[in-house]
Amino acid sequence: MVVAKVRRVPAFYNFIFIVWVGTLVNLLLFYTGQYRADDVRLGVCAAQAVLKHGVDPAAVSALSLLALESWRLASRGTVDSRPSRAWIILTIAIPYILFVVYATIAIIVGSSNPLSRYNNT
Repeated sequence: MVVAKVRRVPAFYNFIFIVWVGTLVNLLLFYTGQYRADDVRLGVCAAQAVLKHGVDPAAVSALSLLALESWRLASRGTVDSRPSRAWIILTIAIPYILFVVYATIAIIVGSSNPLSRYNNT
């Protein structure tokens, strides 16, 4: 029953989910059928830019928290090292908080200064 004693790490599943969402964001133009278009609709382009600006910090923080959690497990062992509930909540919540913060900043900057947006035309 060694498998029953192995503890699951929520930071790992959180990182995998954020990377999966990041892949969908990168493929947004493909899913909308505009990946070969010379002129992409502004709404789709803006949505991809906002989501991309939010997913990148979320992925970096999720990876950093996963590395920190892995180091903690390696130094203390995996059998009897139960983290506190607050640590688990922070490990899961920090990437999503950063996503919201950076996506909001991208929305504010993109809508307040429309001349700064890149346009193919």
